[in-house]
Amino acid sequence: MKTTKSLKTNDPMGKSFLVCLFSLILLLFINNAYAQKTAVGGNWSASASWSPAGVPVSTDAVTIPNGVTITVDVSNATCASVAINTGSANGTGTLQFNSGSVLTVSGSVTLGGSGPKVGNLTMTNGGTLKIGTTFTVTNGTFTPGTGTIEYNGSAQTIYAA
Repeated sequence: MKTTKSLKTNDPMGKSFLVCLFSLILLLFINNAYAQKTAVGGNWSASASWSPAGVPVSTDAVTIPNGVTITVDVSNATCASVAINTGSANGTGTLQFNSGSVLTVSGSVTLGGSGPKVGNLTMTNGGTLKIGTTFTVTNGTFTPGTGTIEYNGSAQTIYAA
């Protein structure tokens, strides 16, 4: 005599668990894929200089808003992009470099926005900015000093709006 076991196909707890697990994984993926760091002022390497707290990593889009100055103070700073006061607030945001400091940006660097939204890049004391794609100056000032800008991709563009 042959016996068969029926599989239970109506398992609401199992389905709920799988849906929750899938949702959690998706949420973590989206959060990491579009990480944003906004500067609140201070040194690049200081966790407290950023919101949310934590030093930017290579996948972070960095924003330096009006009234904020961030100083690159390490030789291994990285991020995906940098936007210096491109938002809605009038005024000036500043990214400056210490001697021997290096910031590698895999994407674009943008200074300023429309109207009186000014973005400053100051390399008076030296430092190196490595840019992967574009360097756009919409409204801002680049003070080279003894600093260096290196273009690391195969096709860079410098835009002056």
